[in-house]
Amino acid sequence: MRFLVYGLGAIGSAFAAFLKRAGHEVYAVGRERIVKPVRERGLRVTGIWGDFTVNLDGVETSLDRLPIRDFDLVILSVKSYDTERALEDL
Repeated sequence: MRFLVYGLGAIGSAFAAFLKRAGHEVYAVGRERIVKPVRERGLRVTGIWGDFTVNLDGVETSLDRLPIRDFDLVILSVKSYDTERALEDL
């Protein structure tokens, strides 16, 4: 499946990492301070679920910059005060 994770905070990053590890195509939209390190180093998970790093298929600061727009599922993972803006973008 092809997923979009909109919001790469703690929860969004966890969803994105586990979906990618399971073999799915995963794209993400997040803030620049998160997007840059994820592009450079991937998403790293450590803890009780193991220690692994994944590289997402696309990570951008806005939906317009992603190479595709056709997703099977969108996971909206933003703070409540950003929900309206995120929905307008989507």
